[in-house]
Amino acid sequence: MITHDEMKNLAMLARIEMSDAEMDAMAHDFDSILGYVDQINQVVVDDTSEKPLQVNVTHTDVNPHAPGTYADKLLAGAPDSQDGFYKVPKIL
Repeated sequence: MITHDEMKNLAMLARIEMSDAEMDAMAHDFDSILGYVDQINQVVVDDTSEKPLQVNVTHTDVNPHAPGTYADKLLAGAPDSQDGFYKVPKIL
């Protein structure tokens, strides 16, 4: 169970103000979410080597192309790029 101090710390990190009642309600919600995640972690997955064939049923490419074919053209229009990716300003 998440403690009141941990909820205060999370609220501070998220930069939100919460009353004690809101923290108690949120702690209850966190416990429910973490309980669900614990259930998912307990699922046993035996063999994942045989994956089913995945087909996009909503769209079929008429003229499929190799990945990366148009990357240079797209990156040429970007204000700044680095190592094949768009480069954006750091916000934090």
